[in-house]
Amino acid sequence: DGRSGRITIGTTVLEAIE
Repeated sequence: DGRSGRITIGTTVLEAIE
């Protein structure tokens, strides 16, 4: 990932849950 640039694990986890 790398859409935000600072939060990768957080976004990945949130996306995985959805």
